Formats: sequence, C-alpha cells, structure tokens
Amino acid sequence: MLSVPVVPLVSVPIVAGLLLLLIPTRTPATDPAGPTPPQPRRIAHWRRGSLAAGIVAAAALAGLSAGGNDVAAFLAGPALGVCVLAGCLAGELGVAEPKAQVRTAALRQRRVRDYFPRRLAIRLAALTVLLAGMLVFTHLSWKGISGANWVCGSSRIMVLYFSDRLGFSYAIPVLAALAAGAALSFVALRRIAHRPPLDAGPEALEADERQRHTSARAVISAWGAAVSAALAAGALAPGGVLNGFCPRSPADLPSILATLAGAAGIACLVHFLVQLVRVPAGPKDAA
Repeated sequence: MLSVPVVPLVSVPIVAGLLLLLIPTRTPATDPAGPTPPQPRRIAHWRRGSLAAGIVAAAALAGLSAGGNDVAAFLAGPALGVCVLAGCLAGELGVAEPKAQVRTAALRQRRVRDYFPRRLAIRLAALTVLLAGMLVFTHLSWKGISGANWVCGSSRIMVLYFSDRLGFSYAIPVLAALAAGAALSFVALRRIAHRPPLDAGPEALEADERQRHTSARAVISAWGAAVSAALAAGALAPGGVLNGFCPRSPADLPSILATLAGAAGIACLVHFLVQLVRVPAGPKDAA
C-alpha cells in the first residue's frame, strides 16, 4: 500500500505561512486609493485580543481531544474563528456616534457586498462548497450504519472501521459552531456597512472607508479560518483511518484524496490566519 505523506503535507503549508509573514504587506486592490488612515486602537485591540482568546480555546479543545474527547478536535478550528468574529463585532459595536453633526454628503448608502474582499470571498466560497460536499458524502455513505464500508482490494471485501467514531453525528456540533460563526459574520458585516462614520469631518471620509474595508477583511479571514479548520479536521481523520485499515492498493485513492483535502484545508487555514494577523493595527496615536 502506498504511504500517504501526512507530515510533509501538513508541515509545508505551515512553513509557507510563516514565510509569508515576512513579506511586506501590500494594500489590497479592493481598498480605496490613498494613504493608510489611522485605525481606532480599540477595534484592533478587540480583534487581536479575540485572536489570542481563540488560540487559547483551540489549544484547550485540542488538549481535551488528547484526553479522549474526539469531538473537541473537530471544534477547535470553529472555536478559533467564532472567538475572532465575536471580537471583530465587539470592536465595531464600540464605534460611537461622532460628536459633531455628520454632513448629508457623508451619509451615503452602503451595502454589505461593497466591503467583501472578492478574492478572499471566492476562496471562502470554494472551501464552504468543499466542506458541504464532504458532509453530504459522509451522510449518504454512513446513513443507517455506524461506520463506513470501503472497498479494500476487492469489491467483495468490505471493511467496517471505527464503529460510532466517525459518523455524521460528529458533524452536528461542528455545524452548530459554523452556523454561529456565519451568523456573527453576517451581523458584523452589516454593522461594518451601516455603523456611523468615525468622524464627521469631510477629510475623515476616506479614512473611515478604509477602516470599513479593513474590518471586513478581518471578518472574512476569521470565517475562512473556521471553515478551513473544520475541513482539515474532517478530511484528515478519515484519511488516517483509511490509510491504517485498508491493506491493499485500491484503497489508496480515497485515503490520498482525503489527506490531500485535509492538507488543502490546513493550507487555507494558514493563509486566512496570516491574512488576519497582517490586518493593519493602525498607529499608536489613533483613538
């Protein structure tokens, strides 16, 4: 049987992500042109603090999974994303009405889709479709049985593995966490689009607009981290089981495909986390 190179597939995206952190940040094409504006410190503090809290929560859930709670391993990634989304929303909710009266010209109609980072949104949509397809396939394959039957070497030889350990019931808490993340993302993006401007002065309009794009990019990155982590965990687990339980070469294909999907999820997770960490925090004198 072919050996699936799990360690290289997992480690290469992580190393690549660390190298990406060393590359200077460029202003995305979706942002309005102009110099980088000041960003309120409390918004950045909420976002960075929630990222730290999410990492702690993910590490705690990973520790629980090491102790025998397998569901916790699948919830680690969504927990990270939900924490960051909650922090992004809290930071935006903290933006107060400007003290001076806002001019009518500043009160233009804003739509949520105007602040979608298109490239990140496309990647996120592809990940969501892949995750949904994997869950549907899992449900159809395991419906009515406690494990999965896979052909190993012959169409007449079926292997039943890990009874009640990788069934569709494992996806229910993950789907609940992702649903919470989707709701937080929607509410946060609506708040970003419809909140009051940071300042009433006309010179602050460009800065306010760039602030909205920055916050929206952070929200999309956090949601992408949640989805890609769920995809990675949901794909690597059956990939490892297939690799260990099917002794003949025809079973290599599902094992390799599952492992590659898991590696793609890890690569996307690293990408979204890098995007999230590299969101500008603004100058220290921003209020």
